[in-house]
Amino acid sequence: MKRNFLLTTIVGTALLFAGCGKDKEPPVPVVSIGTQPTAPAALVEGNISGSLTIAATATEGAVLTYQWYSNTTANNTGSTKLDGATLATYTFPATLTAGTYYYFCEVGAKGAVTVRSSVVTVTVNAPTPLLVFTDNVDYDIPASTIGTAITDINVAGGVSDGTTPYMFTATGLPTGITISTAGVISGTPTTTAGAGTATIKVEDSSSPKQSKEITINYGEVTAPGNDVGFGGENEVRW
Repeated sequence: MKRNFLLTTIVGTALLFAGCGKDKEPPVPVVSIGTQPTAPAALVEGNISGSLTIAATATEGAVLTYQWYSNTTANNTGSTKLDGATLATYTFPATLTAGTYYYFCEVGAKGAVTVRSSVVTVTVNAPTPLLVFTDNVDYDIPASTIGTAITDINVAGGVSDGTTPYMFTATGLPTGITISTAGVISGTPTTTAGAGTATIKVEDSSSPKQSKEITINYGEVTAPGNDVGFGGENEVRW
C-alpha cells in the first residue's frame, strides 16, 4: 500500500514539474484591413501621377508587411507580384500606357494569416492631341474709325485638336473692341489709337487644360472725318 502511494506521488510530481516547465504558445497575430485602397480618377498616358494606399492593423503589436500585386482581371488571384512595392502606399509608374489595370495589396505579419485587399480598377486614357492655334492674316483688324463698328472676325477657324469646347480671351485690343468666348472679334472703337498688336489666347477643355496664343495686328483707330478734312493736320491743300 505504501509502495503504491509513493509511486503515485512521484509520478504526479513529475507530471506537475513537466507541465510547469513547458513554454506557453504565443498568441497568433490577427491582421485586419481598416481602409481599402480606392480607385483614382482616370489617369492620362504621358502625365501619370497618383498612388494607392491601404490602412491595416495587427494584434499583439505585430509588425505589418505589405506586397502589392497587379492583375489582368478584376480578382486577387492569379496575379503578378510588383517588385519593390512593399509599402502601405503604391505609386503608379510613369510608364503606364492607355488601358485598364487591376491592383490589390496583400497584408501580413509574422505568424499571421495574410489578408488581401479588394481589387482596384485603374483606367489610363490615351493622351489628348496637342492643341493647335494657327495665325492668319485674315485675323488682323483693319484701320478703323471711332463710332463705326468693325466687321466681325472669327478666329476659331484657326484652332484644331485639343478637346472642345474652346474658350477665347484677348489682351491689347483697341478700346471698344472685344472677343467673345467663341472666338469672334467685334465691337465699335471708342478711342483713337495707333496701329499695334494684340494677343489672342485659346484654352481647351482637356484635363489638364491646354492653351495656345497668337499675335494679331490692328490698324490705326482715327476720329471721324480725319481721313480728309479742312483746318486740321490732315487737311488736304490744293
